[in-house]
Amino acid sequence: MRWLASCSSVLVLSLVGCGDDSVAAGDGTGTGTAGTAGDSAGVDETGAESTGPQPIPCERNSDCEDDNPCATDVCNAGFCDVGEAIVSNACRPTIDVDFPPRAATLDSNSPVITVVGNVSSGAGPITSLTINGEDVAVAADGKFSHDVIAQAGGNVLVFETVDAFEITRKRVQSFLWSPSYRLPTTPNNGVADEGLGIWLDQQTLDDGDHTLPVNDVATLIGLGLANYDVEQFIDPNTPIASSSGYDIYLITLQYESTDVALAGIDGGIQLQGFVYDITGDLIYDCTTPACQLAGGDSTGDMSIEYIQITSDLMLTVSADHQIVVTSTNTDTNVVGLDITSDNPWTNFLITIAEPFIMDGVVADIEADLTMQVDALLGPALSQAFNGLSPGTVLDFPNIVDASMPIQVQLATDFYSTDFHDGVAPPAPSPPQGGVIVLRGGGYAMNPVTPYENLGIPIRSGCGAGGGLEMPREGALELGLSDDLLNQMLHGAWSGGLLEFDMPPELLPPDGFISDLQVHVSGMLAPTASDCSPDAMVRAHIGDIRIDGSLVLGQTPITFVAHSTMFAGLEFTPTESGVAITITDVERIDTELTVAEDEAIDTELLLTSTLEMQLVDGVLGGIANGGLGGIDLPNIDISAALGLPPGTAALHVTADETVRAPGVTVIRGHL
Repeated sequence: MRWLASCSSVLVLSLVGCGDDSVAAGDGTGTGTAGTAGDSAGVDETGAESTGPQPIPCERNSDCEDDNPCATDVCNAGFCDVGEAIVSNACRPTIDVDFPPRAATLDSNSPVITVVGNVSSGAGPITSLTINGEDVAVAADGKFSHDVIAQAGGNVLVFETVDAFEITRKRVQSFLWSPSYRLPTTPNNGVADEGLGIWLDQQTLDDGDHTLPVNDVATLIGLGLANYDVEQFIDPNTPIASSSGYDIYLITLQYESTDVALAGIDGGIQLQGFVYDITGDLIYDCTTPACQLAGGDSTGDMSIEYIQITSDLMLTVSADHQIVVTSTNTDTNVVGLDITSDNPWTNFLITIAEPFIMDGVVADIEADLTMQVDALLGPALSQAFNGLSPGTVLDFPNIVDASMPIQVQLATDFYSTDFHDGVAPPAPSPPQGGVIVLRGGGYAMNPVTPYENLGIPIRSGCGAGGGLEMPREGALELGLSDDLLNQMLHGAWSGGLLEFDMPPELLPPDGFISDLQVHVSGMLAPTASDCSPDAMVRAHIGDIRIDGSLVLGQTPITFVAHSTMFAGLEFTPTESGVAITITDVERIDTELTVAEDEAIDTELLLTSTLEMQLVDGVLGGIANGGLGGIDLPNIDISAALGLPPGTAALHVTADETVRAPGVTVIRGHL
């Protein structure tokens, strides 16, 4: 940018006098107040004689040389005047920032960040400085200090300054802020404690309809009781009782059906198991002549309306971060025992057989059902919930080679459980059902990023703390916290998501530009946050350092740029889970410096071209490939129940996504 100084600017620069008859000091500078161009020589607008510096008479430009190498000096109408500013890297404004450094990760307790630095210009004094649009006072020596309020996650600082020749300069840099950070290295170091939440409402636990296909947890667990073997408790060749010349045999035992009911309670789930319509055949075998005279052998039946077992299954998380189900308050109840005889002469044996059946077969069934809860159904429920922990390798787009995706290991385990019965206490009680909270971390399979920092800012509560809060409004909710999303993005960044030479096909064809080479290096991991005033979730991507070279016409140009972008994020249900994509870029700020003085006037063109290519090329490549996603877990506990694979399985289907503070909630059903 070139500018012809007016006399009023000379007032600011204090370089040479203008409109004054007196002669300035021998160095060409003065200390008085210059008159305006329309004043009479040596007289101000009030008619008072001026005491300021006087214009220097001249015959040629060389008579007007002063001590400022960054501005031309001209002889104008017989007097020295300031001509054009010299535009060069040495002469134009510079902005040096002492704190924070580029791509900083700041972990102060307060969001107030004091930005400290220095501005100067080879041409003349700095007349203004703004940071993010706010005016900043500059001391006489060029130093400045200014407070900005950071938000949890990504922040940008845009410095803009102007010198006395109205030459402008811009600096752009980014930082992350949070009171604390996590640095994922290897699983499970640096995991987000509350990365993933799973809400199961009462209908998902048990909708009361246990017909196939499986669509609730109760039906799944009920498959373990459906093949219950009651014949194991009888021996048709051994009498259950002997009395009055008769041996009593129970030769068959079977049941009509089984069922399981689940209900959320404070701290866990109440399980009720039912075995319905138990029946058996009795033989009353006469073993003496006396009973033969009384009528001889006889038959009969045994029936039980149902046997019910109730147990409170309390859910906790072990020290090794697994779900543990502990059964308490287990109770078995036999309802409707009936014993019959087909012949009147053996009716008296009914009262004899009943205690043996109750204390023998029925007691054995009760004990075994208790064992089934403790050793089979409880562990099966534990396995079902532990199966909700997704552990997979996520593929992120590789801009350079789409056939070689950047792989990030997603590792999860369990952090806490929170189940309720829906009634007070606690008051007010959450809805009936339960939340299972998982830890989660993302780890680059092949780290390549050359930068080291504190890691991932903890966004929860926008830096103020607080756990993952699930809405608990759908039948089934899977909540992906921004902290876990940032784990995934950090893993992709560490694996080289923003570290590459820009492919030629992403560079614009232009007959005036040749030999274009651009290297992109993301100095900070992309970071998602909804801590902005409008609470919209966005990805902060910066500092992106771009080193480039090209030939413009016949002129070689080298440049260094730093860009920062804010882009929207979209979460879309898929057949298997949720996909995460970048939407539109809402803001991009770029600082670009050309090394060659003669090419400085190309900076605006290069900046706009570079920004366009970053958005359309780099982010377009990421957007087309998506930012990965999470597959919802499918649960198969067939093996634990002794069933063929796929028999006892639950499949989670995603229906929609909604946002809650700090979490993306995927609502679905079983």
